[in-house]
Order: sequence, then C-alpha cells, then structure tokens
Amino acid sequence: MKFVLSDLVDNLSVEQTLLLRACLAKSKTEREGYVRAWENEVQIMDLDFSSSRLVPYLLYKNQQEGISCRHDKRLKILYKYWWLRTQHISNQLRQVHRAFLAEGIAVVVIKGASIRQYYPRAELRSMSDFDLLIPQQKMQEAIGILRRMEFVPHQILMACIQEVPGLLFDFGHAVSCTNPSSDTFIDLHWKIGSNCTKQFTERLWLHLVPCPELPGGKKPALAYEVFMILIHAGDKANRHNLNWIIDIAQLHDQLDAPLWQQARQLAIEEKKEDLFDYACRVLLQFGLPVPDPGKVKTPPRLIYKEARKGGIHRVLNGPRTVRNLICIITRLYPHASLWQQCYQFVRSVRFVFISRRIEKRIDGTDGQVVQLRK
Repeated sequence: MKFVLSDLVDNLSVEQTLLLRACLAKSKTEREGYVRAWENEVQIMDLDFSSSRLVPYLLYKNQQEGISCRHDKRLKILYKYWWLRTQHISNQLRQVHRAFLAEGIAVVVIKGASIRQYYPRAELRSMSDFDLLIPQQKMQEAIGILRRMEFVPHQILMACIQEVPGLLFDFGHAVSCTNPSSDTFIDLHWKIGSNCTKQFTERLWLHLVPCPELPGGKKPALAYEVFMILIHAGDKANRHNLNWIIDIAQLHDQLDAPLWQQARQLAIEEKKEDLFDYACRVLLQFGLPVPDPGKVKTPPRLIYKEARKGGIHRVLNGPRTVRNLICIITRLYPHASLWQQCYQFVRSVRFVFISRRIEKRIDGTDGQVVQLRK
C-alpha cells in the first residue's frame, strides 16, 4: 500500500495528517504503514499539543494490533501524563458537578467530558480542561461556589460581569476559571460557544439525556453533540484540536441517516451549514462515513492577529478587528435584519473598547481577553 505524504487535509501538517490516518486505519497493514511514515516525519520531542492529545488513542490501537514504534518510550510517557490528567480532571468534574447540584444549580456536561463515554477507555479521550453549561442567571452563584473550591475566575471577564453584564452575556459565552493548586481549568458556560445563538442554547436545555458517568448528570442529545463538534471544528478551521475527528469516528455506530439529518437541520436553523459542510468535507478526506456535502466553500472565520503593542500594530489590527466583529455578529444574529445587525455591531465595538479599558486597569493581567478581541 502506498502512503502519500502530499495527501494533506486543510490546515493540517504532514505529521498531523499521518497521525490521524494511523489512528483511523481500518487494518493492521494500513495502520502500520501510516505509523512508519509518521515516525519518520515527526520530531517527537517537539510534538504539538493537539497531536500529543491523540497519543493515548494511537498507542492503545497500536498495542491492540501488536505494532511497535521507535518513539514508544516517549509515547508511553505521554500516555501516562494524559491518563493522570484525565483522572484528575474527572475527579474535579465530579466535585464541581456535585457542588452545583447540591446548591440547586442545573448543570449540563458538554464537549469532551460528554463525548468520552463513547471511547473504550476514558483516558483515550484526553482533556486539558472541562466545560459545564449552567443558566445565565446562576453565574454569580456558581462562581461563588467555585471560589470556595479554590478556583480563580478570569479577572477581566469578572470585571465585565460586574460592569457590563449585558454586553458580556450577549457577545461572550463562558468564564474561564483556574485552580492554581491543582492546575485544573474549567470553562463555565452560559451559552454554547462557536458564536451560536442564544436560541440554540435555549433549545439545547430542552434536549438533554442522562450522563452515565455522573449521578444526576445531564448532557446534550446526540444530534446536538454532533452539531457542536462539527461547528466548532469548522469555526476553528480544524486547528483548535484534532480530537474532534476521532470523536466522530467513535460515534460512528450511533450515527444513522436520520441523526445526521437532525444535526444538519440544527445547522440550517442556525445558518451555519457552511461550517457544518466544511467539517463533513474534512471527515470525508479521512475516509469517515459521513454525508457528502458536495462542493464546499471555505467558510468565513475570524482572523487571528499577533498581540503586539504600539501605534502601528493598532492601526494594522483595526481593519481586522472590524472584519472579525462583522463575522461574529453575522454568526450570533443570523436571523436579524440589517439594521438590527448594525445595532449589535455598534454594541460589540463598545464592548471591545470597554474590555480593553478594563484590561489596562487590572494589574497583573495575564494577557487573555474576551473572545471578541481575537
């Protein structure tokens, strides 16, 4: 079998493409061929973060097939790291979830923590943090609980909640919290990310199923999970992480034609079918059995810029910021009239300036800012 290094997938490196193909291979011969090609290409001591998160799954599949790799010693170290981190995050997730329920706060487990049940072992779906969705009106109460559990919320976002909650709740979607003593990160959502509408989050609350890993836990129905996985991947040009491709592969047995139709209908209702179809095209390039979207245009996305200071960079970043805000408003308010979108654009510009002022005012800022600033 010939393994073509030039057969790349949009925005992925040669090493990432080969690693994913090795993880998704359907036979021992195919897997071993891609493993050999990958081990010759990769600089194992300089492995990118997204690739390192696939190592537990790769090593697990290799061991099942009796395939060795000359980087196995390093791969086993990475496996142990992600195993320990997953165990630790799982413990923190259980504690936070239990604390919220005890105080009467409804909570939904989303993203990686809700997907890993479909993997043979939990550690094969590595996580660097965990995400929970709660009602917007419960944010202050939930953050108070997290503070008592030694989590520290993001200073700038907390200042925005105090000073301009309406703007933050409209144009943001989560508060990041860090536990310095345990090195644990949580994103506390009041809205699903990837610039989805408030209406989508409201519908999601009506389509929950039990989360088997947590007593009393809830997670989104599968069609919503598939939609969220694909939209997030499409919005980030599949650069944010690589787990999403393996996630869909693990969900294969659960995904029939009606469920794909439900997931795409959600995309149509959100006017995000361009992101959905783009992600399907990527999955097809890896040989996964997903609906063929036909010819797909690259969807408009945010332009990420270097966080440099100085007048020249502010001038250069100005047009990019305007373009990003237009893109965000179009995604957040897809059904609004032109005048309504213009109104929201003015509000988003105000939010950018206020968040910048808050950032300058807060001492010891870590340089992170709300999503609109990207």
